[in-house]
Amino acid sequence: GQPSSLARLVACGQNVFADAGLSLSAAGHADLTAKIAKAGQQKSPKTYVLDMDVRRIKSGIVSKFVSDVATLESSVLANGPYFVQVISVDNISQPSYDQQGGDAGKRMLRVTMTDGYYKLVGVEYTPFKKLSMSTPPGTKLRLHGSDLFVRNGKILLGSKNVEILGGRVSDLVESWMLKEQMDTARRAGITMVRQRGGGPPPFQIGMKGIQAKPKAEKRKRAGKGDVSAT
Repeated sequence: GQPSSLARLVACGQNVFADAGLSLSAAGHADLTAKIAKAGQQKSPKTYVLDMDVRRIKSGIVSKFVSDVATLESSVLANGPYFVQVISVDNISQPSYDQQGGDAGKRMLRVTMTDGYYKLVGVEYTPFKKLSMSTPPGTKLRLHGSDLFVRNGKILLGSKNVEILGGRVSDLVESWMLKEQMDTARRAGITMVRQRGGGPPPFQIGMKGIQAKPKAEKRKRAGKGDVSAT
């Protein structure tokens, strides 16, 4: 008969992340097995799963979340473990224009995730060092434990119920790094304005210089007119 939801992913004779909560339909299992076989010896089944974007096999995912977590006010997630992928990480204790990487400064992380089917949001309830603003999208996590609580549609995350499995989804990482570079340049511009005491941006200073030039020329012309008149 059809394998149970906890053991549907079997690739090259191995249960790949079944114990981490990844659950596939029979068709999804067959499709992923074919993809791994096509990759040949380039990657192990485990590495292949870590490095893929799970959203690309959405049709084969059997979500272990019994409903959309965003609709839950207060609940305990008892059907774990859950295999999820990071979409983004941001620090909700800081304004959007002043996000800080790593563990610098005050922080409360908001982690947007997906199991390939549902979009999920987790909030750092107790501190855990291994997850930070430097965690790239595509990173795989295992959510587990009997104390995996949901409040107002958010999963409460901590070191006891989050395990980082790793992975690198190249196209997601490249886009994220480009965005990080742009954000760094933008924050540098804001810092420069603050150091000037909140003065006008450079282009406004330039406009003042342009406006001042005609007045200087007008005085010069007036002076020339006086000389010619004598």
